[in-house]
Amino acid sequence: MDISVFLGVLTVASGFVLVMLGYLISVKQRLNLINGVDFSSLTDAVSFAKYLGKSFTITGILMLFLGLAVYFKWVGLVGYSLIIMAICIIPLPAFMIAKNKYTKRAL
Repeated sequence: MDISVFLGVLTVASGFVLVMLGYLISVKQRLNLINGVDFSSLTDAVSFAKYLGKSFTITGILMLFLGLAVYFKWVGLVGYSLIIMAICIIPLPAFMIAKNKYTKRAL
């Protein structure tokens, strides 16, 4: 099996999982899938979940496209490595922004 085929299939499968996770968090409001957040300190937990879920969905869609690009050899292995690192960073600033945006402030 060629490494491009293996990486393509693995990336598409991972992208599909992230899309489903984003859907469950943002649309179905499954807040128990988000770890490390004190929901009592949030002003609007539903908006927080929508914001964070959308970032997971966008990450998953980008991974789906990248997986197809690697599978069909439109992108080489070095390009894949650089792009996957950039894509995987997306949820981290989204989490920080959402947490700062929806955290209760002390007066």
